[in-house]
Amino acid sequence: MILSWCLSPLFAQSEIESQTLALFDSPVTWMNQYMGLIDGEHSASLSLAFDGFNCRGFMNIGSSDTQYLLEGSLEANRLVLLEKYQGTPSGYIEGDLKDGDISLVWTSMDEQQAYQAEFEKTTDQTNKLVSKIAIMEGTLDEQAVQLILHKYPSHTVGSLIFANGSPTEKLYSEYGSSEVMQFQNISSGYVISLVNTKEDQFVSSFILPGTSKASQMDLILKTEIDIEVKNYLSHRAKSSIALPRINASFEAHMKEMTIDWVNDISAHQDLKSKKRFANTSKIWFELKDYTEQYVSGILHFSNSWDNKVVSRSFTYDRAQDNMVKVAPFMKGSAKWENVIKQKMIAAKKMNSESDQEHYEHWINKATLIDPILCEGGLKFYTETNSVFGQAKTFVPWNLLTPQMISTSKLNKLRKVK
Repeated sequence: MILSWCLSPLFAQSEIESQTLALFDSPVTWMNQYMGLIDGEHSASLSLAFDGFNCRGFMNIGSSDTQYLLEGSLEANRLVLLEKYQGTPSGYIEGDLKDGDISLVWTSMDEQQAYQAEFEKTTDQTNKLVSKIAIMEGTLDEQAVQLILHKYPSHTVGSLIFANGSPTEKLYSEYGSSEVMQFQNISSGYVISLVNTKEDQFVSSFILPGTSKASQMDLILKTEIDIEVKNYLSHRAKSSIALPRINASFEAHMKEMTIDWVNDISAHQDLKSKKRFANTSKIWFELKDYTEQYVSGILHFSNSWDNKVVSRSFTYDRAQDNMVKVAPFMKGSAKWENVIKQKMIAAKKMNSESDQEHYEHWINKATLIDPILCEGGLKFYTETNSVFGQAKTFVPWNLLTPQMISTSKLNKLRKVK
């Protein structure tokens, strides 16, 4: 089951509170529930109570069945706890409690591992862990553009996509409010201040590098999509699955696409060692196109036992509530992969003079993902590479024959479109 990003505690709050109170023989001064992250990514919850000197409680990590007993003291806001797993000491915790927040360091019994962690009282959290995707459409200096924003708890990343096929520009922001979002354009180096002027309307004026003329961007918010995340952390392995939420049919298809990877995670969760956080894995998505007809993107999977990224593309027909299978239309045409790779090499030569030889060598060996259906043709992507990133190219309908797809198959594909 894919869960929401906000961590669902292993026990109902009333049950964990009863368990915590049962650790004391006398009345407690206070009892609080906390949520946070260990090592910056491992979701966890704390239930702690204090009787004036003793501080006791439980730590539940992720959505697994792993629970730790905590026993120790709190003096002058200084927290010192011994952690036990199934009755056996498993680690030390030291930290500070201040203004409802807990900042601590967990250390293993042999002192060979240490992790920092930050927790907040659940009553102080105001949807900080909610992640969303915002889809905006409009114009930039009379060019049609689409802005896709991924809003994470601590930052926002964006993709500015041009309808004329110009390279996508990447945006990043650590600052934002309901009225103004300020982005650094990582691709081109300028700053964008996106101002919410009226309901779902946004505008921005900025100077492009090398020019003195102000550029104008006008956008309308078309939709916001929630992100569902399943976090799992056993005593030995951590994994997370991040998928967009659109409707029940779409979510069912996405779960089907991830089942092989989820099984791989389960099969390898005890691999290598029994140390905490020994193995990690992640399934995440990139939304490439969102229209009234289609949702297109790429699912990626990485793990610590293979140390590589594997990807799958998807195109979802919103009207038919079904995934569109483009790959079968390409079968039987042996030359199309070479044609696509040559287009990617040619695009690199047009836009950059650096690393041409190494880039061409990589392209010729790279794996192409199944194409994505989009307005006017197909988009092709390679697997992600740590050095060269992810190459892509767009091929319109009129260039898909005869080398890549037969006329009869193209006509069938366009009818599907």
